[in-house]
Amino acid sequence: MNREKIAQIIRDLSNKTIENGCTESEANSATIKIDKLLKAYNLSIDEIFVEKTECKQEEISTKFINRHPIDRCLKAIADFCNCRVWVSKNKTLSYIFFGLPTDVDAAKYLYHIIYSAIETETIAFKLSGEYTKRDTTSFKKGIVARIYTRLHDIIRQNREIQSTKTSLVVVKNHKIDEEFEKLNLNLKKPQIQNQNIKRDAFMAGYRAGENIQLSKQLG
Repeated sequence: MNREKIAQIIRDLSNKTIENGCTESEANSATIKIDKLLKAYNLSIDEIFVEKTECKQEEISTKFINRHPIDRCLKAIADFCNCRVWVSKNKTLSYIFFGLPTDVDAAKYLYHIIYSAIETETIAFKLSGEYTKRDTTSFKKGIVARIYTRLHDIIRQNREIQSTKTSLVVVKNHKIDEEFEKLNLNLKKPQIQNQNIKRDAFMAGYRAGENIQLSKQLG
């Protein structure tokens, strides 16, 4: 019996629940059969449902006319949440995350956590002394630089604990890559802008980025 046939049997069995009108005995029997099939064919329940889950894209609209320091963190957010991301510009910038629904939701959540932290920390920084626009921009870039590093440190640690060669990761990446190709986007590489930073302000931001609680899970 091929893999897709097994996957469909498991999906059908998963619908045999009390909520769907089955008796408790029938629901328990279905659960036992699912467990046996997963073990027999070395599958995970996540793999089974990932293959049939549609990818989605969510746009985060901003008021930015020019690029914001958080741009430098977008790729790290996307990598952490196993998504793809790109920037769209009409009159203002928009950030689009693409991937499986739960991953996209996580990326949006993380983006808002980071953006709010940047703005909150910047307000406190500006109140602590006389600073120019260049100072505050450098401060924001420092925060983003530290958060970028923290996210990639966590990604690396996760890969050491659970190899990227696990079947679930392979299935997810294949699904996302396949669906992303269908969008047929003509994306351009972002231009690398001159850093033009004030070192003291940047390092103050870097230190602030160390203390920001991204979430209970990230620390």
